[in-house]
Amino acid sequence: MENINGVSMLPSINYDNDEHPENPEDKKMDDINPDITTYCNLEDECVGDIVSLTGFESLYCRGVNSCGNVMVSSTTTGTVYCSGEGSCVDGDISTNGQIDCNGVGSCDGASLSTLVGKSIECNGELSCKDAILLIAIGGNNNYEGINCEAGRSCKGANMTSYGESYINCEGERACEEAIINTEYAVVCRSDYACQDSMINIDWIANMNYPWFTCSRRGSCSDSIINLSRGKIQAHINQ
Repeated sequence: MENINGVSMLPSINYDNDEHPENPEDKKMDDINPDITTYCNLEDECVGDIVSLTGFESLYCRGVNSCGNVMVSSTTTGTVYCSGEGSCVDGDISTNGQIDCNGVGSCDGASLSTLVGKSIECNGELSCKDAILLIAIGGNNNYEGINCEAGRSCKGANMTSYGESYINCEGERACEEAIINTEYAVVCRSDYACQDSMINIDWIANMNYPWFTCSRRGSCSDSIINLSRGKIQAHINQ
C-alpha cells in the first residue's frame, strides 16, 4: 500500500488484463463442447451471409431483415431464432434443431427444414407465408412438427412432414391456400384455418392414432382433401 501526501492508496489494478484472464481449461471445454451463439441484431446486418453452425450453437436474427437471404447449413441441435420483422425473409435454413419464426413476416418465402424431428414454429403474423417447410424425419410426440400459431402465419406455404409429426394450423386463416403433405396428422383448429388449401394425408401403417381435424367455422372450406392408406380419424365441421 502506497502513502502519498499522508493518504494511504491501494495499488492500481489493470482490469482489462486481469478481470477475465484466459483459462486454458475453458478453451479445452470450448473445443470439446462448443456453445457459441451468433447474433444479427442490426438491420440488414447478416443479409446474404453463409452461416455454418455446429455443436450447440444457435443463431439469433433480431434486426429488421437482419438475416434476409441467409444460407444456414447446420448440424447443430441449437435453435435458429428469426424474431425481427422480415428477419429471415427468403432464407435457406437447414438444421438439426428447432426453427422459430416469431417476427412479422420473419420467414416469408424462406426454405426451412429440420432433419431430426424438431419443430418449425411460425408464431408471427405472416411469418411463414409462401415458405417451404419440411420435417424430414418425424418425431415421436405431439409437440414436434410444423406449428402455424398466428394469423395467416403459413398462408400459401408448402408444408411436408414425415413420421409422427403434426401440422398444426392454429391461427385464424393460418394455413389458407397452403399445400399440406403429411404421413400423420393435420389439425385445422381456428376459423378458416385451412380454407382453399390442398391437404394430402398418406398414413403409414402401424402409425399411432393419425388425426385430421377441421373443427372451426369454415376451417376446411373449399379445400381439396386426399386421404389414403388406412383409417383416418377425421372431425370436419364446416
